[in-house]
Amino acid sequence: MNPTRTLRLRSIVNSLTLVVAVSFVSPVQVHAQSEDSTGGGWAELALAYGSLHAFSGASGGGRHMDGYSFVFGGGITRPHLHAGVVLDVWQHKFPDGGETETANVAVTASALYYPSRRGRLFLVGGLGLSDYRKLKGLHGGLLFESVDTTYFKGFGLTGTIGIGWDVHIGSTSFISPRVLYLYGAPRTLHSPNGARVATGSTQRMLQVSVAIVGYTPNVR
Repeated sequence: MNPTRTLRLRSIVNSLTLVVAVSFVSPVQVHAQSEDSTGGGWAELALAYGSLHAFSGASGGGRHMDGYSFVFGGGITRPHLHAGVVLDVWQHKFPDGGETETANVAVTASALYYPSRRGRLFLVGGLGLSDYRKLKGLHGGLLFESVDTTYFKGFGLTGTIGIGWDVHIGSTSFISPRVLYLYGAPRTLHSPNGARVATGSTQRMLQVSVAIVGYTPNVR
């Protein structure tokens, strides 16, 4: 693995370890949901590291890629459950000066389930759509606005499962480390002229993220 990439991964792992360690000395009661609360809203911003394996069923080939994600989300809260919509933008740059890149944009209906009202552990599940493509000439466009050339692209279903832990940092805010598994199935990849590049295409990604989550007052 590239030494720089290894150093970045080690830094992320160390940061997550520190966050989890701090969470164990955080008072449990500050995370308790009000027994008479009828719900509210939440919003989150997260930075993630994702290890993705792209697989083509037709050719039998696969490729492993590491990249970073920016995650945005928001929705409503209920006792034991937070539901909403999450946008996950993952990117991998090839070592050619940033001219070639693989990107995956997923929009999912997501739910966070808290088994205990006073617990900080939660389970994550989501289902939605993803856009997967290989690009050339991406010049800072987060959602492909400045793409010059698309080698291939595919669009299909995506799913997410995972686990997370909330760490109280304010009256209505938390830091939330998470480990997620994402599966995408665009199936058929096409070139810009419509020609089939691959069939039976799938993507599997293991993602480690740290989110900053804010809630409306009196939700927790």
